[in-house]
Amino acid sequence: MNYFLGISIPADIQRALYAVVEPMKDRWPLVSPKKYHVTVRFLGKSISSHTRALYQLSHLLQGWRQGLPTMVIGGSLGSFRGSVVYAPVAGFLPIEQVVNQAFGTPNARQTPHMTLVKGKQMAGWESLWTPRYDLPVPCISLFQSGQGGEYAEIDRYVFAA
Repeated sequence: MNYFLGISIPADIQRALYAVVEPMKDRWPLVSPKKYHVTVRFLGKSISSHTRALYQLSHLLQGWRQGLPTMVIGGSLGSFRGSVVYAPVAGFLPIEQVVNQAFGTPNARQTPHMTLVKGKQMAGWESLWTPRYDLPVPCISLFQSGQGGEYAEIDRYVFAA
């Protein structure tokens, strides 16, 4: 099991993004649209070392006075090492900054993204793109991933906007 901070995606946007990659379902291992989320920060196999940071994140979001942050999902698809194809996320800086304030700056650059395809080396994704969706971000969720790639939201940190 792994833990990560993420942002849930509305069902209508999940379906629209899935429609972009669905024609490739015979060639690629597609991620179920019900699993679509934006990964904010990977936390690892345990959250016990992150308890203080999670409390700090909750406190920071309760004091948030800048209006609901937004993010933009979509555009030309990207890939990590050819085995993950993702929709890019933009406008993420305010969210990234508040997470960094609570957890510290990550050792490695973490690219905000939403995984659409995962599992093997793929070709042909370079020409795909999705429409852009401008989404409000009402909360950041703590997720736990389990067997079979299922995700469970175990806590929610709400922006007090």
